[in-house]
Formats: sequence, structure tokens, C-alpha cells
Amino acid sequence: GKASGNGFEAEYQFHNEAGVQGRLSWAHQRCQDDLTQEVLPGSPQDLMKASLQVPVDPKRLTVSGEYQFTGGSYGTNGIWADEYGIFNLKLFFPHLLTEDLQGNLSFYNLLDARYAHPASSNHLQDVIPQDGLVIWAKLGWRL
Repeated sequence: GKASGNGFEAEYQFHNEAGVQGRLSWAHQRCQDDLTQEVLPGSPQDLMKASLQVPVDPKRLTVSGEYQFTGGSYGTNGIWADEYGIFNLKLFFPHLLTEDLQGNLSFYNLLDARYAHPASSNHLQDVIPQDGLVIWAKLGWRL
């Protein structure tokens, strides 16, 4: 069958001389089956993201935070998956102990939000639960 969609996107970005950067974006849409006029499965009406990056000490630490919001949506089985928002925090250490050692420490879903994505007809579940808090660390050496 055929489907159609309408919507809009908006984005704002900024930065200043101190190196602070930010971004705010929002997308709103409505996608539907042209025959039934029903909303398409797995198609949230709203997606939003806000981020801020601050070089606390450009040679030692940059901190960035991000908030992501996803509106609720239906799965192919008609089950509703609720809207959710998650916070991420990232710490970047450009010169960790030496000039050549870099470090990253990231916290995804920092507040350990419980949320799920709608499942497709290929899954046994109605919704697929997503990970809670994930902590990721990385060390790198510049050659």
C-alpha cells in the first residue's frame, strides 16, 4: 500500500569564543497509511534533542550533556510504546596524565530510564526493552 507523511524540522546551533557549543532540534511528523488513514507503526510524531558542550579546561576536560526525547509510537501489532527521554553525559580528557594519552568517560541513559521500542512482526515481544544506564570508557594514545 501507499503511505504519506507531513511534518517539519527546526534546529538551532550556537557557539561562542570560549568554545561552548549547543544545539537544539525538533522534528514533528505524521505518517499514515493512505488506505486506512492509520498512523504507521514505529513512527513517533516527535523527536527532540538538546545538547551542550563546555570546555571546562580545554587542555584537561571537556564536558558535554545531551537530552533525547522520542514520542510514543505503535508497533506493527498495534501495541503502544510510550514516549521517553534519556540523558547522556560525556567527559573528554584530551591530555590524561601525559600529552599523548586521551580519555573518554561516557554515561548513556544517565538516569537509568526504563523504556522500550515498538516491536515489528518479526519479534515475539510486543515491545523491546532498551538498556538502562551504560557506562563506557576509552583510552587512546596519540602516535
